Amino acid sequence: HLLEQEPGAACLAAEGADGWYAGYLGYGLLVGYGPHHTGRNFYGTTPALLGQLDVEYADGTRETFVTDTSWEVSSAGPTREADFLMGERHDARQAQSGWDTPGFEPEPHQWQRAIAAAALPTETVPFFESGVEREAAIGFAKPPRLVASTAPPIRVVGERFGWMGDAQIYARTATFNADVAAFFTKWLDDVEEAQIRHGKAAGAYPDYCPYPMAHGAPGAVHGTAWTDAGVICPWTMWRVYGDSRLVERHWASMERFMAWRLAADPKLEGVNLGNTWGDWLNVQEETPIEYVDLCYHAQSARMMAEMAEALGQGDAEAGYRKRLADLAARFRRKYLLPSGLVSVATQSACVLALEAGVVPEDRIPVVTGQLVGRIAANDTRMATGFLGTKAILPVLSAHGQHDLACRLFQSRKFPSWGYEVEQGANTVWERWDSYTKEYGFNGATGSNNAAMNSFSHYAFGAVMEWGFRTLAGIDVAEPGGATVRLHPGSLPATAIPISPRSTG
Repeated sequence: HLLEQEPGAACLAAEGADGWYAGYLGYGLLVGYGPHHTGRNFYGTTPALLGQLDVEYADGTRETFVTDTSWEVSSAGPTREADFLMGERHDARQAQSGWDTPGFEPEPHQWQRAIAAAALPTETVPFFESGVEREAAIGFAKPPRLVASTAPPIRVVGERFGWMGDAQIYARTATFNADVAAFFTKWLDDVEEAQIRHGKAAGAYPDYCPYPMAHGAPGAVHGTAWTDAGVICPWTMWRVYGDSRLVERHWASMERFMAWRLAADPKLEGVNLGNTWGDWLNVQEETPIEYVDLCYHAQSARMMAEMAEALGQGDAEAGYRKRLADLAARFRRKYLLPSGLVSVATQSACVLALEAGVVPEDRIPVVTGQLVGRIAANDTRMATGFLGTKAILPVLSAHGQHDLACRLFQSRKFPSWGYEVEQGANTVWERWDSYTKEYGFNGATGSNNAAMNSFSHYAFGAVMEWGFRTLAGIDVAEPGGATVRLHPGSLPATAIPISPRSTG
């Protein structure tokens, strides 16, 4: 920040913290990942500041002030610790009044000349991750290209590890709750960078981005539905904000991904590669990874075709529409019984097939009936995990079962959003039973992993996409929202043009 004390005098000052660069990341400390098992310092040990202030004076002359070794730095001050995960520790007794003003006279023993980051030594340290011990060079490396951050500043609003599966599930709901255009613009650069640097599978997107450490099966970097976030999230942002530049920016990356998908599954029947997160935290209804993979491959192909059309890429559009048709044909041969029922007997199997558009038109009522029957047989309760829960209410509402969707939404029986509220929740949890009044943190069977038990987790919160788009009936009618579609309840749909100056 820049503070003036009197005309002609100013002080350029900054306060630094560890951040993602040197601080604690994700579950690194919990599982002993990173340099020396510490869960921190994944990129380096010493934060650095790079700054430039351009000043234009009243007479038209200009002067530039930059960070260099003429600056003075101090480790003293009241902020003793500041970490995204561990929080901040403030000792007011160590405050230095006026440290960021022009007239400040520092104590000689507390302030020293700055050192250029490039002059600091690079250490080779033992680095630990899932099933692997290796050496890593930890130290400052000048970026090959400096870019301004497009993301919003850091604020205390849930600051989390960028798991791709959760992101693609929740992305559309996020756009209803906040303006996330800047955030996703920045994060999708991280996604592409992780694909390039860590995509050991030559095109797959890792399970989370940025990707400082591996987690899951040793040597595996991706899992189906998680890796597809590299297509689903750009498509979602384009549909909401209408900015095709984001699609153009990552088009080559997405094409690499789709080429990898085809090479990994040339028969287009779904494969089990990498980490098997699948329908994460389903309730005793496991859906095979191969089945999930085929459905998500189809969904990504459809989205690629739509983005190709928006970019005027006719050949690419035709290619992805053909791939979608081929995937649907393979689905019919492999998973659709002569009766029209899906051979995989889970709620999520029905939901994912209907969401992906691989069920023939004349068999959609049969598969919808199968889904309704499975819900009824389960005491009108869901059995879906992260993937199935995101789509179950939209699918029911879209195929004539809106009343059942509303009933599930309002349920207070396990598993449901209302059940969490009954147990004292005021946020969405990772597990439906992350905590219960009767069994505490370990669940009825005692097998819940209390160490993997987030109490502020947005994945199941993806239901609010349905809440806004279907229950309230508010949605964009075209990419960018120049026209908003209002269709509450059983009323006829109305398209309302939005003025660029409108505030409501």
